[in-house]
Amino acid sequence: MNAGAGLDDLLESMTQDTIEITGAERTCVVLVDANTKLEMRVATSATARESDVDVEDLSQTVIQRVIESRTPLLMHDVFDDEELMGRPSITSLSLRSILCVPMIRSETLYGVLYADSASAAGSFDSVDQEVLSLFAEQAASALETHRLVADVQNSMNELRAMQERLVKGERLRTMGELSSGVAHEFNNLLTSILARVQLINLNNLGRELKQDLDLIEKACLDAAAVVRRLQSYTRKQRQEHFERVDLAEICSDAVEFLRPLWSTRRRHGRTPIHVKLRVGDGLHVEGNPTELREVVTNLLKNALDALADGGDISIRATREEGLVQLQMEDDGPGIPEDIQARVFDPFFTTKGERGTGLGLCLSQQIVDRHGGEMTLESRVGEGTRFTIELPSADAMGEALEKTEEGLNGLQPTLRVLVVDDDENVRKPLCRFLERSGYEVVSAQDGEEAEALARDQRPDIVITDVAMPRVDGLELCRRLKRDRADVPVVLMSGWTSGVDPARAHRAGATALLAKPFALQQVTDLLGTIAEAAQRNSDTRPQVTDGS
Repeated sequence: MNAGAGLDDLLESMTQDTIEITGAERTCVVLVDANTKLEMRVATSATARESDVDVEDLSQTVIQRVIESRTPLLMHDVFDDEELMGRPSITSLSLRSILCVPMIRSETLYGVLYADSASAAGSFDSVDQEVLSLFAEQAASALETHRLVADVQNSMNELRAMQERLVKGERLRTMGELSSGVAHEFNNLLTSILARVQLINLNNLGRELKQDLDLIEKACLDAAAVVRRLQSYTRKQRQEHFERVDLAEICSDAVEFLRPLWSTRRRHGRTPIHVKLRVGDGLHVEGNPTELREVVTNLLKNALDALADGGDISIRATREEGLVQLQMEDDGPGIPEDIQARVFDPFFTTKGERGTGLGLCLSQQIVDRHGGEMTLESRVGEGTRFTIELPSADAMGEALEKTEEGLNGLQPTLRVLVVDDDENVRKPLCRFLERSGYEVVSAQDGEEAEALARDQRPDIVITDVAMPRVDGLELCRRLKRDRADVPVVLMSGWTSGVDPARAHRAGATALLAKPFALQQVTDLLGTIAEAAQRNSDTRPQVTDGS
């Protein structure tokens, strides 16, 4: 029997072999489903006298007896069984001898092999029963292998379809990211023009010149509106299908989806792989369930590929401080350090022709679109761990409502640190804040800002997000580690790429979208000062340490 053949060919082979073993006039294979119910699909092989046999023509009583008892049944003469003699299938076909044996493999019942004869009583004997029972074991093994192969093929087909969807979606998302990057640069230019126009407008100007500047300002604001529409389209693409998702269900689906890849290793003489799933209840995130399922499936598939010689895989998920943390860990050979830096690169793979190099790249981008982070830890010979952190759906709303908490009292004359690598944005903003009565210090990158913050002790920090070496989010984290009380305002030309929950986790007090009117900055600083003043009634005021 060729287990790799189609099911029809496999069943036909079984019926022909059963005739050859028993010499029966009719044989058939009856399959059962997971609930031990008869399938209507029956493969038959009949003599010339009875060429067409339906499931209704079979002795349901005999088949049910074998299914329920899971033991062979040999009837030398049905005339000795009063129950069978009253059955239409027995009398209409004038049956005399029946032999039926179960097909069992690893305690799983796959069906029965049935044979009968109308020629005479005693057509089958104990030798026929013993040989057919041995044959039924092999038949059950072939059916099991066929089903497993079919499961793997279905899984691979679904994985290919999923991969095609991801690649197609990634092309669209790449276009969106490209347009978002252009929008970011354009917003920086608009911010520079708008800031200088507003600075000039603060002077005493002639009526005609003021009208011209007003027109320039209006044109800048109209251009900013066009860019916002472009960014809103990008945001819509990123979050249009977000819903409340149970992470336990996502992980369970991924495990069941890939279970055929490891559950039969022991039966085929290979070292087993053990997958342990430990995900608690109530772990909800906001996201696209299909995309999140693809991420977990990709990570689990990679872990299985790494454990060619067997091993353990652990999937754990917990909630900590407003985050849902998912960890996928294996005890495989690990990833060399020189490769770890490239695993998230598009089209990079160590699997040769078996891999596309897109799984981890797309997974990281999916996590990023969900406002989360994915990190890798691996040591050669010890194993690999991927960690995903996503904002908890239950904590996001609370977090955004508490952006004003943690502010201590500010000094009457505020010292503001402005950080931006674009001097056309930084210098006009600094000049405006100075003219508005603030004490201003500035830095052109995150490292310089970190040093100035330790020396100057600013009351408020305004920093761009996209900067070389140390970006605004990382700068915010570092400043908060040194001084948890200092408010940090993030400004960005592509706020669609800065998730509010992620900004809050970094410690930011507010987000400021470029281009902005300079008055918006002073209004925002005033709001922060008012919030600090409200808190100062119950908190000791922090004085300058210089």
